[in-house]
Amino acid sequence: KHVSSEEILSLKQKFGLTEEDFVIGFCGRLVKDKGVAELAEGFKLICERNPDKRIKLLIIGVPERRDAVSHDVFEILNNNPNVIFTGRIPYQDIQKYYLLMNVFILPSHRDGLGLAPLEAQAMGVPALVTQITGCKETILENVTGNYVDLTGESVCAQVEKYFDDERVKAFGQNARVFVEKNFEHEKFKGLMLDFINSL
Repeated sequence: KHVSSEEILSLKQKFGLTEEDFVIGFCGRLVKDKGVAELAEGFKLICERNPDKRIKLLIIGVPERRDAVSHDVFEILNNNPNVIFTGRIPYQDIQKYYLLMNVFILPSHRDGLGLAPLEAQAMGVPALVTQITGCKETILENVTGNYVDLTGESVCAQVEKYFDDERVKAFGQNARVFVEKNFEHEKFKGLMLDFINSL
């Protein structure tokens, strides 16, 4: 589905984003397993080390009771004026939100298959993920994104690489091609049918 420039401008105005902002995006359940604590720590470091930059953290998702993130972690995020919580977004609108991001991050502890990094890359956004089964397969290291360790320090260091506009542009273009080539719906459907028939 095509997203118009007017729709993107409207969303930017809604969240107070400008062209000068560097936006780090997260989309997922706000739980420990998704690395929300490491993300909070990493974002705190990024802001402290780059006081001259306008950096925002756009968080798409809602907290859950199961595997709940600690109160202290939410305090870090809630007390940072550069953190934007969107709440739950209807799936048919999610592509618009990826287009607000300069880089996407999912510092997950475990995953089946990280769909959010693939969705972000399909919209031309580089992705940072952990090297766990289900996530590491969703990027090409140093081509469409990078791997992060489960530490705030690593989150900070990897995000800082994307302050380079040319890197964001090149990796974003690579990311779109990567997803189209390897995760296009019809191709995946055929592979699933082949697997089922082999049983």
